[in-house]
Amino acid sequence: MNESNLTDLSILTAVPDAVNGDTVKMSRRGGIWDSLERLLVWNAKELKIGAKLGLQARFEMILKNYGDDNVVIDKSAICFTALLRCSSLQGQMSRLYIDLLEADGDESIFI
Repeated sequence: MNESNLTDLSILTAVPDAVNGDTVKMSRRGGIWDSLERLLVWNAKELKIGAKLGLQARFEMILKNYGDDNVVIDKSAICFTALLRCSSLQGQMSRLYIDLLEADGDESIFI
């Protein structure tokens, strides 16, 4: 838990080639999809003492079709790298949790 206010928060998430970045849907306003760098970027002005910030993005998977209706998702290629930056005079961010979930009934994933 952050023991002081954190300011100028930036969260950058690298999106792997195994997902279609152009289909991204984000849960909060202010997120930016950079298609050239394949990055999702969120910024927040301040995170109060003990507060949490939840973000969610949804993508469609790029499926590999090997004919005869055999469609495969290469799960080893699904790797999201995240970077968190912030400013604080007295504290620091202690944790960043990322969950990767498959949406029911379609080829989408949530991060």
